Amino acid sequence: MTHLLEIRNLSLRFPCGGMPLEDVTLTARPGEMMAIVGASGAGKSLLARAVLHLLPANARMGGNIRLNGIPLSPATAAGMRGRVLALVPQSVTFLDPLATVGQQIRWAARRAGLPRGFPVDQALARVGLPPEVARLYPGAISAGMARRVLRRLRALADAGRTVVVITHDLVTALPYADRVAVMRDGRILAEERAAAFSGDGSALLSDWSRRLWNALPQNAFDTAGRSTHA
Repeated sequence: MTHLLEIRNLSLRFPCGGMPLEDVTLTARPGEMMAIVGASGAGKSLLARAVLHLLPANARMGGNIRLNGIPLSPATAAGMRGRVLALVPQSVTFLDPLATVGQQIRWAARRAGLPRGFPVDQALARVGLPPEVARLYPGAISAGMARRVLRRLRALADAGRTVVVITHDLVTALPYADRVAVMRDGRILAEERAAAFSGDGSALLSDWSRRLWNALPQNAFDTAGRSTHA
């Protein structure tokens, strides 16, 4: 079954003040991969936790989140996590550093309601990883291994699933994404076609998107803050 994720006018406050998320609106469609990118502190991780309702008890959330038209409340999200909704952390630092990859795959399988004895080797093979990876700890996972997981997510999107990738690494996400939502200071500043991140960025809709693109070292950003594209 495919799923349409809709986020409308989402805001998130904490009693200590400030607004970590403000008026976030976006739609992730079946059959596509959407990348949400931004610098550290942009609000990307908070957005993921808001969708899954994995927030502290003192969080105050406004707006609405729907999956196939069904409002996601703490109760409905809890019933869907690990089954219909799944979070793939943007970094291995989100994983338990004292548990092996195999142990953590088995934990995820049980959370998804799969039977004991879940074939970890087969799960690794689906993303092109050898069975010995199951014995590694998260700190030993290479960047190349992580990219294989991205390819697997792209394959899920091609099969009709809805995939949202939240990352600070624009370059790694671009080959797999269809659209890119750019976050800054708890807001979605722009939604761009992934293909628009090319050349001097002139096809991008937002000035901040162009600045983000041209700031990358491979795009010849100089020390005065100007792109040196010819």
